[in-house]
Amino acid sequence: LTFYEEGVLGGTYDPIRQELFHAMKGNGAYLNNERIVVSNKDRLSDALIGYDLGYVDDKAGKAIEMISDLWPDLQSTRMMGSAALGLAYAACGRTDIYFHHHLSAWDLASGLLLVKEAGGIVTDKHGNPAELFSGIVFSISA
Repeated sequence: LTFYEEGVLGGTYDPIRQELFHAMKGNGAYLNNERIVVSNKDRLSDALIGYDLGYVDDKAGKAIEMISDLWPDLQSTRMMGSAALGLAYAACGRTDIYFHHHLSAWDLASGLLLVKEAGGIVTDKHGNPAELFSGIVFSISA
């Protein structure tokens, strides 16, 4: 479940773990009411990268190609299975980087604010700040 309103309020709920990630612009990001921050790792060789392939074959191939190009110079990778949770995990430091090559607005809605309020950066494929309709995102620690 994800909700979002004009970049002011966002939340993602994981019913399996009973975890609520939420953020309000200017007030930080939280996991079950505990403040969260992005990872502070600054070396790719120490990073856990989260990603998803999506449902578009050529976009999935690009993700696999990107991971192949980085391997073995990173700690590990994890296919998330949910873009909303992928961004939430980046926001709380469970992963150090998250990327996806084909997202819809509902996939990005709360994650953009969660990562920003947790001190991270979310960009599009050109390095510009990601927006609700960016489609391709990279979330990294600040």
